[in-house]
Amino acid sequence: DYTNEFVGMIGRLANKEWYTGRMSACTLIPVAFPKMMGRELRRVYLEYFGKLCKDDVPMVRRVASKNLGMLFYTVVETSTTSTSSSTASTMTTFFDEEMDYSSSLLDLYELLAGGDQPDSVRLHTTENCVYFGKAMTLLCDTIKKSPSSSSSSRKNSSSNHTSSRSGKRKLKEVP
Repeated sequence: DYTNEFVGMIGRLANKEWYTGRMSACTLIPVAFPKMMGRELRRVYLEYFGKLCKDDVPMVRRVASKNLGMLFYTVVETSTTSTSSSTASTMTTFFDEEMDYSSSLLDLYELLAGGDQPDSVRLHTTENCVYFGKAMTLLCDTIKKSPSSSSSSRKNSSSNHTSSRSGKRKLKEVP
């Protein structure tokens, strides 16, 4: 059974005393995430990854920063794939629940890209921007395909923007 064997092994690696096991877990969590069944299991493994991003050993943080973008994309892809053929209410559920995961991963990005990290850790965070861009494109495409957003976005497209003094358009806050 995949969940018991492979995913269980990743959990054990993430909690190993030796840093080499924790480094392996950083690489395996993004690969295994789409096949994990259940929100609770996914949440636990995202917490493991968050803990690995804050590890005391710089080598573990380096591997975590290298795989953070792939994990972010995988979280978004898995979430949008499961909601792509569903209704607007499921899309709302996606934004309520799944975006918490994504925002916490973005917080980890800020942590790993910070000035107090070694260069070997910060260097890998730049590669993550490609995955973040792909994930944002996937989210935008999913929103455009959503049945309720297509008609309401056309009605509100002109009312959601205001012009600033410099001539640039800024989004108004929507309640």
